[in-house]
Amino acid sequence: ACDNLEKAVLKEPDSEEAYLLLGRSYAELGETEKAEKCLKQVIKWNPSSLDAYEALLELYENDTDQILALKSSVTVSDKDILALFSAYETDMPVASYEGGTYNKSIEVSLTAESGEKIFYTLDGKEPEKYGDEYKDPVKISEEGETVLKAVAQNSQGIYSDVLTVTYEIAYEAPDMPTASPDGGSFTQPSQVTISSKSGTTVYYTWDGTTPTQSSAKYTAPIDMMEGNNILSLLLVDKHGKTSSVSEYNY
Repeated sequence: ACDNLEKAVLKEPDSEEAYLLLGRSYAELGETEKAEKCLKQVIKWNPSSLDAYEALLELYENDTDQILALKSSVTVSDKDILALFSAYETDMPVASYEGGTYNKSIEVSLTAESGEKIFYTLDGKEPEKYGDEYKDPVKISEEGETVLKAVAQNSQGIYSDVLTVTYEIAYEAPDMPTASPDGGSFTQPSQVTISSKSGTTVYYTWDGTTPTQSSAKYTAPIDMMEGNNILSLLLVDKHGKTSSVSEYNY
């Protein structure tokens, strides 16, 4: 067939049909370069040749880069031709939270087309090379800036463009702890009870100095000391944020 088609091409060097058949024949023989040359010549003559594009896609079946390069070279808006590339395209994944500043930890869900995989990173690296496969919502709780990058990968192994979203976590300072009783004069032994939210830790001093995380930790009601004393309280929450110091005079 190739011999006959080569002769036909010599007689009719402008025959689109002959070049198309010759390209397909070369492809059957595994002569990729010759097949590609013939089929591209057909497209050069006729940019709307659906048959030539189909034959080239078959030729490039396992070469994603060639397929994407071919797609980028399409100069017509023919819907049938563009539809040939739909299996080799994938949209960026979508994040459930927009980028921005949040005063709480967030769990970001990533979604893509059915059957596609998603890979992501939280350190700014490219997700195609270094990403973890997405399985569950991504928790972002570390204070400061986190850059989420994610890509979708379709069944052809083709990646989408990279989704990049920047989140800023800025936790608010917690409320001050409160003491009961809240100060006063007492003529008999008494105790001070400190109230704070669950998951927080309270540190205290009795001499009016500013408490730190090295000071005494509140674990149970505190016995009042004899004399005139100032109880100073500092609360630290689960994120390591500290409250203002509250003071009570007994």
